[in-house]
Amino acid sequence: MIKRIPNVKDIILDGDSPYTRTPNITKAFYTWDTQNLWIDMKIRKNPILTKFKIAKTYLGREISILKLSTGKKKMAVFLLGGEDAKDWMSPAILLNFIDYVLEQKQDVDTLTKDYDFYILPVLNPDGYDYNIKEDWSWGRNRRVYFPKKMCSQNDSALGVNLDRNWFSSKDFRELFKMSL
Repeated sequence: MIKRIPNVKDIILDGDSPYTRTPNITKAFYTWDTQNLWIDMKIRKNPILTKFKIAKTYLGREISILKLSTGKKKMAVFLLGGEDAKDWMSPAILLNFIDYVLEQKQDVDTLTKDYDFYILPVLNPDGYDYNIKEDWSWGRNRRVYFPKKMCSQNDSALGVNLDRNWFSSKDFRELFKMSL
């Protein structure tokens, strides 16, 4: 029998849903603020996990990298997630990785023996949060262009797709012109 789910997005966001096992950061998708609360709690409980700021977003959110290390300088492994605002999976996978490693003492010792892990769960927190709270189809950050650039049909250009849209001096109307 097929069971219909009324709104998949709401169910995914609801950690207490019967469709998720427990209200746990590793069992559901959460907002940027909830992820940061979870990260800060893990840092307080685990001295090998630290956080340092690397930048601020257009809307003022801090972008931080988490470091999983026993202290001695070793080769680095960098893990990046949440580049595209629609990407809910990579931040969840990275937070799950952190949770698993911190809970498994033997794995922590094995992994951190030769490597320091630098983990950036969400590179695009403005877009990620907007996608979760406002528009599930949104994929860019929330940067506004000054002076205002115009796309086709006189829509203002808002946001940059961080995983593929790099600066170009070309006019947006020419860059994205399509013939049907």
